[in-house]
Amino acid sequence: MKNNYETQKELVRTQRKYQVKALKTFRGMDGIGVNVNLYMDGKKIGEVDDSGDGGGLRITYFKPLNDEWQKDMPPKLSDFLKSLGTYTNEEMGWDWDLDKKRSWDDEQFWNELITMAIAKREYKKDMKKVQVIDGNDKLCYYNGYTPHELEKPYKTKKGEIKPLHKLLTEDHGCKKILNLLPESESFDIWFKIIYPNQ
Repeated sequence: MKNNYETQKELVRTQRKYQVKALKTFRGMDGIGVNVNLYMDGKKIGEVDDSGDGGGLRITYFKPLNDEWQKDMPPKLSDFLKSLGTYTNEEMGWDWDLDKKRSWDDEQFWNELITMAIAKREYKKDMKKVQVIDGNDKLCYYNGYTPHELEKPYKTKKGEIKPLHKLLTEDHGCKKILNLLPESESFDIWFKIIYPNQ
């Protein structure tokens, strides 16, 4: 059963009102740097800059009507974050001040959407190769094969002719071929393996 934090995080990830676009990443002094545009209802409302120096996000919002930038978040976003409710340090997986209550702020919110945007970009790149879950529930890449080859016939050790997807599942013990699953299911499996602590 999901705790408050896990439920709230899922609400943030699945909502469609707010998006990040034009994602650019680069190597910073202390991690990955990011530049991204922020959108609400399909309209640009701000920008995020993270120089990758270990500090927080620099969030700048676009103020409607007069083309100025500001630090205050739009009231609708503030209301949405308040609607998520609170969570505790323990629910977040921290091991100090376990009962301390926390609320979502805009940095945490945009950081979550940026993390998902980076993950989806990596996922799409990875899905250009055949990816399977092996018998030990590990993700394996078949670099020599591309998804369009999954229907291509190959000869087994016994001399049988099978399409690659059957060869992988029946003869090599693969439990799932991510490329053949619906994208949302495939991404969820991939994400949990590549980002186990997210």
